[in-house]
Amino acid sequence: MQIGSFYNKGVSRTSKGYQFVFRVENNPEKLEIRLYHKETLLKAIIVPNDYRCGNLFSVILEPVSKTADSYAYFADGEPLVDPFATGIAELKEYGKGHPKEGLRYLLPSKLPEIRPAKEAVDYADSVIYGLHVRGFTKGKASGVKAKGTFRGITEKLDYIRTLGVTAIEFMPCYEFDELDLHTSSPFIPLKENKLNFWGYKPGYYYAPKATYAKKADARIEFAETVDAVHKAGLEMILQFYFDGTVSETGILDILRYYVLTYKVDGFHLIGKGLPIAFLAKDDFLRGIKIITEYTGEGPFPLSADGRRSVAEFSRPFMIDMRKYLKGDENMLGALLYHIRDHHDDRGVVHRIAGYDGFTLHDLVSYDRKHNEANGEDNHDGELSNFSWNCGAEGDTRKRSIHALRLQQMKNALSLVLFSQGAVYIHSGDEFGQTQRGNNNPYCQDNDVTWLNWRTGKTMETFSAFVKELIAFRKKHPVLHQKQLLCNADHRGYGLPDLSYHGEEAWRPDLDPYSRCIGVLFCGAYAAVDETHKDHDLYIAFNMHWEPHTFSLPAPREGFSWKPVMDTSREQSLLSDDMSCEVQTQNDTYTVLQRSIMVFEATEV
Repeated sequence: MQIGSFYNKGVSRTSKGYQFVFRVENNPEKLEIRLYHKETLLKAIIVPNDYRCGNLFSVILEPVSKTADSYAYFADGEPLVDPFATGIAELKEYGKGHPKEGLRYLLPSKLPEIRPAKEAVDYADSVIYGLHVRGFTKGKASGVKAKGTFRGITEKLDYIRTLGVTAIEFMPCYEFDELDLHTSSPFIPLKENKLNFWGYKPGYYYAPKATYAKKADARIEFAETVDAVHKAGLEMILQFYFDGTVSETGILDILRYYVLTYKVDGFHLIGKGLPIAFLAKDDFLRGIKIITEYTGEGPFPLSADGRRSVAEFSRPFMIDMRKYLKGDENMLGALLYHIRDHHDDRGVVHRIAGYDGFTLHDLVSYDRKHNEANGEDNHDGELSNFSWNCGAEGDTRKRSIHALRLQQMKNALSLVLFSQGAVYIHSGDEFGQTQRGNNNPYCQDNDVTWLNWRTGKTMETFSAFVKELIAFRKKHPVLHQKQLLCNADHRGYGLPDLSYHGEEAWRPDLDPYSRCIGVLFCGAYAAVDETHKDHDLYIAFNMHWEPHTFSLPAPREGFSWKPVMDTSREQSLLSDDMSCEVQTQNDTYTVLQRSIMVFEATEV
C-alpha cells in the first residue's frame, strides 16, 4: 500500500493493481477498503490518516487478488458512499431500491471499443428523439427480448433510425435509488412505497443504472449501446439532474468522464445551479452539446469548426405554440418570433410535448390533468397545460373528434419541424402514446409510461406522416438554416429570406383576432449542396375554426407553386396525382379550418 495521486478520483487500474481515491468528510478512527469476490469478503485493508489530503484519501494497492471484482469503504464499521463509483455490484431487480446496509462497487473492467459518432450534427440540423430507457421497451408489445434495458434499445435502433432523427436522448440512466423519493407533498401516504420512475434525483453519476442492464456489469451493456447508436449514424445525448449539491468542477468531471469513457455526444442538464457558462468555456467540452432550459448569460464560445455547444430547451416555444394550436387570440406574433428564433452563440431546441406534461396525444385529448393514480389527490403536476380536448374529455367514440385530434397532432409537429433550430420529439408521440391524461407520471412504472407499440391503423398512418415530415424538413435546408433570417433581401435574390403574408399577398394581418398567416421562405438563401439552392417554400398556417382564402404571392420567374402538404387531408403529404384536388382557383387558395398547407416553387 502506498499513497497515490489525488487528481484521478474514483478507482483506476495501475500496472499491478488499483488506485483508490475517495472522499471522507469526518475523522473516523478506523477506515477500511474491503475487497470482495461477489458477496464474499476477500480482504479488509485499514487506511492510515497519512493517505489523506483535505477530504480525499488516495491509496494504491498492489497487487490485488485476481478474483476480486468489487469493493466498499467503511468508516468505524459503517459503509461509506462512493460518489465516484463507476459500477454497482449485485443490483439486478428494478423496484427493490438500494440495500440499507450499503452497496458494493465494481472494480474497473475492460469496456468494449466504442466508435465515435460519424460526425457532429449542428443544432440547426438536429432532430432529437427522447426516451426513458425502461419505459421504451418494457411493454408487452415492444417485440424485444431484453425488455426495459439498454440492450432493448439496441434491438429497436432500426426503428429509431428509420424515423429520420439524428440523436437519441436518454432520460436519467445513471445509478439512482428508485425507492428514494423525496417529496414535500402532504397528499402522499407515508405507508405508500412509491417509485421514482423518471430518476430526477441525485445518484451515482458515474455509474450506468444496474437495473437498466441485462448483463451483470451495466457498464459493458451501456458501452455496447452507445457504440450501436453511433453505428446507426446517431448521436448519444444523456440527461443529468443536479440539485445544487454538486460543485461546478464536480459536474465538469462527470461530463468529461462520459465523453472520455463512453464517447457520448451531448448532455441535457436539468436542475438547480447549473454552471452552463463555466462548462461552455471548458476546452475539452467545446463542441459537445450542452442543453438546458435556461442557458444564462452568454456569449458562449463555439467549437473549432464553428458549431454551437450550448442550447436552450425552449419552454416559451412549447407554451406559445400550444396556445396557437388551440386557437388562442393574439398568438401570431409569438408564432413569427419562434419560427425564426436564432442566436449566434447558442442553439434552441423546440418541442411541443416531452417527458414532462401531456404527451402529444393527450395534449389534444384532455382539457385537465388526471393524476389521481399518483396518490396525491390530483394536486401534483402542471395546472396550466394549454391543451384542448377537441370536444370530449379523454376517450370518445365520435369519429369527427378522432379526426380533429389527428389533424391537430399533425399541426403540432408541423409547428415544431417548420421552425428554425433543433427539434425534440419524445418517444411514443410519433404513434399517439397516451398516459390517460396523467401529466406527471413520475411514479408510474406500468402501462401508463410503458410505450404501447400496438398502434392501430390510424396511428400507423400518423407515424408514416411523422417520418415523411422529418424527411421533408431534412430535404429543405431553408427550414433549418444556420444563420438568423432577417426578413430582407440582403443578397439581391429577388425575395426576402423570410416574408409574411395575409389574405392579400405581402399584407399580413397581425391583429389580435387573426389566427392565420402565410410565411414565405426564399430557397436561394439555403444551399442543398455546392451547386444547388433550395426551392422557395410557402407555408400557410390557419388555426382558426373557419377556412380562409388567400392570394398566393407571385413566384419568381420560371417557377410555379405546387401544393405539397395539407394537414386537413388523411394523406397529408401530397403526391403528384393528388395535387389537383387541393382547393385552388386562379391565384388564390383555401386553407381549411385548423390546418397547415405547404406550397413548393417548382420550375416550369
